Amino acid sequence: MSIRAMEQEISNQAQDLPRFASQLRKTRVPKLKPSELIFAGSGDSYAASVFAQELSEGQAIASDPYELLTHIRRIRGKSLVIISVSGRTRTNIELARKAKGIATSTLAITAYPESSLAGECDVTIQLKYRTTGILTAGTSSFTTSLLACAFLLGSLPRTVQVKTALTETYNLAANLKQDPEESFLFTGSGVTMRFPSTEQQKSTRSWAPKRRLYSLNNLDTRSCSL
Repeated sequence: MSIRAMEQEISNQAQDLPRFASQLRKTRVPKLKPSELIFAGSGDSYAASVFAQELSEGQAIASDPYELLTHIRRIRGKSLVIISVSGRTRTNIELARKAKGIATSTLAITAYPESSLAGECDVTIQLKYRTTGILTAGTSSFTTSLLACAFLLGSLPRTVQVKTALTETYNLAANLKQDPEESFLFTGSGVTMRFPSTEQQKSTRSWAPKRRLYSLNNLDTRSCSL
């Protein structure tokens, strides 16, 4: 099952992420200032690019690869970092080709060093993590991408304590109590929203979903109507 494979990948991170961080510390890449870097990627890889921009406090820039293709001058004098787990995304490959002679250097962050993207870039950082072999949502590929971005920015944490985070997450999930009048729980960063099922909505003339705000400091919960 995909959900079981995803659970296994998340559990694997307790060992995989510290190991990958240790490997990154031994990796030799050109030392670059955050202000010299432009990160690009699609989907989850774009999210990793935005993470890099935030981690650098706005010194590095995150951009969509197609946006850079149409405004290629933006990378002049910059080092372009293209994030792609598969290394097969055509827009990324085209961007790497077009960046030659314009960007100061090109770097690929990918799980496949033999991919077309890696072949077009000057430097490749290989993402290393275990997979179950079953198609599922990317988890380890995303978190290792974050570590690779942090490494390029000179902000790789000294220690990666994943086991503690996993334990806290499991405990939080186990202690969540669902309102019997509500059917769905949507969790996210900062805001959690609950919605009644379709049948519950039909059985009442009006309903108001509740918003629950969780404080990660003390796990206090406040509820209010939208």
